[in-house]
Amino acid sequence: MKNFILILSFIISFSLASGQFSNHFNFKDSSNYVPFFCNSDIAFKIDSLFIAKPDGNYKETFVYDAAGNNLTELVQKWDLWQWVNHALYSQTWDENGNQLTYLSQTWNGENWKNGGLITYSYYVSGKMQSALVQNWNNGVWINSWLESWTWNIAQDTLYHSWQTWVDEEWIFENREICYYDLNGNMMSGLWQKWVNEVWENQWINTFSYDETGNRLTVVKQDWLNNAWENNYLDSLTYDGTGNILTYSRKNWIEGSWSNNFRESFTYDAGGNQLTALVQLYSGGAWINDNFTTRTFDEHGNMLSFLYHNWQFGSWMNNTKTEYTFSDGKVLAFAYEWDGDS
Repeated sequence: MKNFILILSFIISFSLASGQFSNHFNFKDSSNYVPFFCNSDIAFKIDSLFIAKPDGNYKETFVYDAAGNNLTELVQKWDLWQWVNHALYSQTWDENGNQLTYLSQTWNGENWKNGGLITYSYYVSGKMQSALVQNWNNGVWINSWLESWTWNIAQDTLYHSWQTWVDEEWIFENREICYYDLNGNMMSGLWQKWVNEVWENQWINTFSYDETGNRLTVVKQDWLNNAWENNYLDSLTYDGTGNILTYSRKNWIEGSWSNNFRESFTYDAGGNQLTALVQLYSGGAWINDNFTTRTFDEHGNMLSFLYHNWQFGSWMNNTKTEYTFSDGKVLAFAYEWDGDS
């Protein structure tokens, strides 16, 4: 199928007050709150392959094929009154829409220089089987680490492992074992570390759901002194259409659960998340921390994202990002801030 390039739209984002940068995504699915990776259908991009974003103002431009698969992501920085290349991410796909490769490159002023490469493989069912991470060194690709996904016969237990390449052989590092019910809900996820040729427990997450499959709680416990000890409890509530209304966390302190933070969300009639308020628990009261607002077009594509910090008793603008879409795909986005973090 012939590829085509979507036309870039130039976006201006306004410089706002300093502070941290929040994620841009419109979280409506409780699976976003799972603190590890028990999902074999996601092609993970390894953090070590990501090239640090440039300081100051930057923009990203995306190219897609006719099937809607993202082919390239170009990162450019604003330097001396012009956009200058910074990083390039390229992806390839098979005819079923499965990602085959993910390549990161940096711009050296004249050419693109290879950085890292991920090569994916899949089972006949389409589920992820492996992700091989390699780094470019002296003109060749060198193995770095390997992720593998293995299912049992009943398809209700997933073994997800990580190995590193040491002295020309793969050495286990960590693995997680994910257990599912008959409805496909993950009931628990156990994290283990490979130590002295055996798997040692590290922590476990246990989940509960309502009758419609919405996740209600996540309890994390750590393995200490050969027993499970509570760490934190996450709780979620929903509206009648399954949108998350609140997300809160409590920590286990001296034998009881103590409030840590909470988030609350509002939505439009189409289920798009309009606002998100984060509050921290301090001194026996809830204190505002940050607030985000989003706008959308008639198709549900996010057009803008505004992040506010709570300072001196009022909301202060922090960062604004604006997006341009075509056929439901991001063409580009850019943002400006004063560089403090």
